[in-house]
Amino acid sequence: MKNKIPLGISNVLNLFSQNNLQYNLFKCEHIFHGENKNLDILFLQKKDYVKAGNILNENNFVCYMPEKIEKYKQMWVKVDFINKKPVLTAIHLHREIAWHGIKVLNKNNIFAKEIKLNENIIVPSPEDSLLIHLAHIIFENHKIRVRDKRVLKELLKTKLDWEYIMQVAKYNCFVKQLRHVLDCYKKNRQPNKKTLYMAIIKNVSNNPSLFLYLNYKLIKSILRMANIRRKGCLIVLVGVNGAGKTTLAKELLKSYKPITDFFNGQKGYYFGWNPFLPTTKLLSGVLKLKKKKIFDEKENEIYLKPKNISLFSEFLFVYNYFEYLGRYLFHIYPALRRGELIICDRYFYDMKGQYNSKSFILPILLKSFPKANSLFILQARPSILSKRGKDNLSISGDVKGQRKKRSFENLIIQNYNYVELLQDIDGNVIDSEKQIVDNIAEVINQTSEMILHG
Repeated sequence: MKNKIPLGISNVLNLFSQNNLQYNLFKCEHIFHGENKNLDILFLQKKDYVKAGNILNENNFVCYMPEKIEKYKQMWVKVDFINKKPVLTAIHLHREIAWHGIKVLNKNNIFAKEIKLNENIIVPSPEDSLLIHLAHIIFENHKIRVRDKRVLKELLKTKLDWEYIMQVAKYNCFVKQLRHVLDCYKKNRQPNKKTLYMAIIKNVSNNPSLFLYLNYKLIKSILRMANIRRKGCLIVLVGVNGAGKTTLAKELLKSYKPITDFFNGQKGYYFGWNPFLPTTKLLSGVLKLKKKKIFDEKENEIYLKPKNISLFSEFLFVYNYFEYLGRYLFHIYPALRRGELIICDRYFYDMKGQYNSKSFILPILLKSFPKANSLFILQARPSILSKRGKDNLSISGDVKGQRKKRSFENLIIQNYNYVELLQDIDGNVIDSEKQIVDNIAEVINQTSEMILHG
């Protein structure tokens, strides 16, 4: 059984055991099947609960959900690399069996009847396991999930002390709800939520202070939703034409998916030229009829020697600033507010790399544009870039514009311009000639902690 437990979870249990912490694993049947989902650990004493948090902090875990979010528990998370792939380990520390700040079971009973499978694995009795899972359905999820069905099926096969189960449920005011959930499970249907809510109402009526706490929690939840700050993480990839931005972006999204699925999701966005403002759409339509372009890249826009400052070029930079800002505000910012991971193929920063005009206004615009949480500039030798094929699909699956063939000299200048970008914006250079798995690992190493902090 122990060998099936995911490595990250097994390492944590070893640490807790070595530090003589008194704990009990509950709702953790999935880890015995090798599933790397969050681990729930109950502590008998508060001092062990506090010490467990300190141990996780010392071992590079991040406290993603402190107790101020929900009373009686914390969630700690960490990303490790196993075979060059990111693996998330999430540990829930509990000092009570409680959901939404409502204590629903007496933990002393659970520790009194615990079963020790080995030095690291201590679990509740079958009766307490059944009570815990049913209470989780009643007080937290309000529905029977597929995983719940699997666990209930196994527990109900065993010989159970039903007198103890009903006695505990009666004492904690959810006998009716327990019977209702078991009946729904047998009939393969979902429980009535109003029936389940009555258990919460009974607990609140028996402890009026819970009413104040639940209202406080509701208000905080509303304020968090109304908060306009970015809660997600924006990773931006820019660089020379053909440097492999789109390929790296797609592979990063694949690698990060198991982690972002655990949190708030992810999104890939192509920030290449795509008219957004009504005026831009109108002008682009008119110029398209005349077979001319003004806001897209021009063949002769990059010169071997930078163009001198001109009012027309400065106007184009300012106009493009608002064009790109509009796309950011309507396409990217809402997802960042929801806490999503956004990986951008190109960004406003490409104005510096793609256009070789001297400018007074561009450095100011670059610094004032909404910053990426992490910027990566992809580079490769021009001799390599000129041989690379074209990828005409963006990371969102849309067809991109045809990539223009650049001269050797042009690619040299682009490389130089992108490195110069680091004078205005903090970022990292990625050697796109390296194996893509190595570049993925490098990016995730530098960005995972930002995502975990939320």
